[in-house]
Amino acid sequence: MSNSSIKLADGNILTKKILNFDTIQAIFINPSFHSLYRNSLLSSPKLPKSLRDKLDSNKIFTLHYLYTSFLVNIGRLNTTLTFQPQIRSNLRVFYPIPSLRLSHFLLGDSPRIKNVLNGTLDPNCVSLQDVQLRLINGIHPPTPLTNFIFILFNSAQTINRDNLHSGFTLHNLLWPSNIPSHLASNAFLWLVYHYLHKVSDDQSHPNPFDDDWSRQHPGRCPRLVQLSDAELMHENIDLPEDLEWATQMQQQRIHFLTQLNPQSTDHEPSITHENFNSHSLLAIATKDALETPLHNYQDDLANEPTHAISRKLAIINSI
Repeated sequence: MSNSSIKLADGNILTKKILNFDTIQAIFINPSFHSLYRNSLLSSPKLPKSLRDKLDSNKIFTLHYLYTSFLVNIGRLNTTLTFQPQIRSNLRVFYPIPSLRLSHFLLGDSPRIKNVLNGTLDPNCVSLQDVQLRLINGIHPPTPLTNFIFILFNSAQTINRDNLHSGFTLHNLLWPSNIPSHLASNAFLWLVYHYLHKVSDDQSHPNPFDDDWSRQHPGRCPRLVQLSDAELMHENIDLPEDLEWATQMQQQRIHFLTQLNPQSTDHEPSITHENFNSHSLLAIATKDALETPLHNYQDDLANEPTHAISRKLAIINSI
């Protein structure tokens, strides 16, 4: 599986399955992780006051913003993503996210989220060794959690070698995979505690996310298994009303694109109602988003959103 960010055609729905949403939700259910992550964002000097006020007053928005920031933090969402369907720049793509619909229009876009995250970077703490040295010197926490997650994923090869079982990688825990969400989230939280809280030679404070396997194999994360698709059929399921909203947003995006003046799209092909059958596109795009195999989510149509829509619709009209 590719470790790259999600790259789909403009307007495709980001379902829970694509985001591996249940695993991310399970991570943030942990109150310590939730609090540390929120405090890391609040510590960013690049956090606008209006956003700070929302994080202080709106619990639903806060949770959705934490999820989205985390997805940007781990490299799952790149900085082309916007949450606004009326975007004209060909440098931005719009993906409706059903599971975040209650906060969707307040989230802005990934570049602004990445800017907030960059405000938590620490130039003096850029490696796992730096984190460990600060712990030994009694600095708790040694670095903001958001900065640590950047460090963690930059050190993925080390993590895979030293802490995970053969056949598993750090990205397997958070990218779509056949690891049950409760095991993937527990293993990730184990890694965070192992590096961000525990001095390596301190045996008096065991990792609270240990299981029998990790206790018997010091330095290794809890046991991981992969299940069949059938065994995971109840995970990452979007609610019907959320999918209905996402389809409406998809249709709104298509309608907006059809109204664009060709001169405003940086010489992209003109999009007109005469050339497009938006209802057919909705049916096909929604079906694609729900049924595309997990390993194909990062593949085609990465760099030409409106061109991709144009090609699909040309095919539809020829049928």
